[in-house]
Amino acid sequence: MNKRFYLIKQRGIEPARFSLKLRGGEHRSPNAGYISCLSLLFRFLAIVLIAAMMLSVAACAKTGAVLPNDEKAPDAAPGAADSAAQDQPLKGTLTISTCFNTFGLEEAVDLFTYLYPDVEIVLNKYDDDWEKYSMQVSAQLVAGTSDDIMELGFFSLVKLAERGFLADINYLMRDDPGFNEDEYFMNVFRGMDYKGGLFAFPTSFNYMLIGVNNTFPDGFADRFKQVETISFSELLDVFLTLDDRGGRSAAYNLDAITFVSNNFRRFADYESKTAHFNNESFISSLVGWKEATDPQKITDGEIGWSRVSHILPLEHQKESARMYLFSNEPNYTYQIFLPPSDGDIFTHYMPVVTDAGKLIIDPARRYLISESSKNKELAWEFLKFITSDERISGFDIRTAHPVNKEVFRRLAPDHLTNLIYSLRADNQALDGSVPDLVAQIMANVEKVCEMPMEFPHNYYDTMMIEMFGILSNFYTGAVSAEQVASELQNKYSLYLLE
Repeated sequence: MNKRFYLIKQRGIEPARFSLKLRGGEHRSPNAGYISCLSLLFRFLAIVLIAAMMLSVAACAKTGAVLPNDEKAPDAAPGAADSAAQDQPLKGTLTISTCFNTFGLEEAVDLFTYLYPDVEIVLNKYDDDWEKYSMQVSAQLVAGTSDDIMELGFFSLVKLAERGFLADINYLMRDDPGFNEDEYFMNVFRGMDYKGGLFAFPTSFNYMLIGVNNTFPDGFADRFKQVETISFSELLDVFLTLDDRGGRSAAYNLDAITFVSNNFRRFADYESKTAHFNNESFISSLVGWKEATDPQKITDGEIGWSRVSHILPLEHQKESARMYLFSNEPNYTYQIFLPPSDGDIFTHYMPVVTDAGKLIIDPARRYLISESSKNKELAWEFLKFITSDERISGFDIRTAHPVNKEVFRRLAPDHLTNLIYSLRADNQALDGSVPDLVAQIMANVEKVCEMPMEFPHNYYDTMMIEMFGILSNFYTGAVSAEQVASELQNKYSLYLLE
């Protein structure tokens, strides 16, 4: 038996689960696209701000490793695919810093060193202590002594890249004759692009989908039968142009903060270092999204919160349909890719995209390679390796998509088969044979996963805490939309030039 799969088989473990149970029995799961707990995020960002101040000390001394917009990384040199080079055994010492859930990573280290006995890996775990991790890693980056591989966590990817602390993984991909682009969802990597460079390597990803209220009168849901994607601006237009909404808001997870956060590249251009908040379009969008927001969320101070990582139980769906026009969920549940039926409470699920038509991705387990590393090629081999199997890449096929499409194609059919049998056991009508339904869902999922994507880049940026505070004040009536636009314009104009 292949050494690698033998060891994986011997060490099967279940992925860790993370959810927050809140009032009413609902569960909310944190994800990068929807900020689930502002107080927790504020604490993290306050620590990030201190770490960023430490990093800025080195900003003048270090030159950025970012390529100009019009400069591309060179292709691999002729002869790079030399078979002798490919057959050279891996060897050396690799150091890795990780802060949060290490599920799969320790397994990957054991397996990698088992397969390559001349490789030693030192795994430095910070056991969820972000304060310690951010301070120590910041100091190491400034000193040029950071580990070869680091977890991005709540660091600002843009600031680290601008200061030249990160290696451009695009170079390592292009110079690797063993890397086959056809085996990966390359659009995920392109969506992570910053100034032509790939500075963070995700192992899995998610995105936002939205379903239409099938109980709303006058054939409301039928309007979306042929709609493949919908943007935040289009969602707002639909909401505002309805004469009678029956007292419904747009969706629980939709408000001004999710609108700005997920469309951030539209308003703050990190590459040209310009801000675009203070204009009529932004101001009218804020006013519209305030009207579209669930009033109870405003009363409860839950702006920016998200709800539910799985489809709601039927009774909760019915309650939700009385309150909202749409139900927007992360794509954690393949169930929403099943063919729609007349009995669906929410139907015609479609991806939510930016105004430029790009899928808004939530990449997970983002790893960095230090620019000061002497083992960049070995670090790249390890990152490539951990995408090759579910257990060692730290994702669960039930809740995320792997960046390695071959892994997706290998694991998803069994999961979908079990899902279909489970739904039928719960008396859900599903027409067609199981293999046909599996094939249909697989095709639908891959179609979405191949779309152009975009990572907003502002997630966990130190200015996020400022933005949340300003928008929260807007919801309380302390400031007007015009004042929000002016304040964000001034603050981000200065911040982008730092």
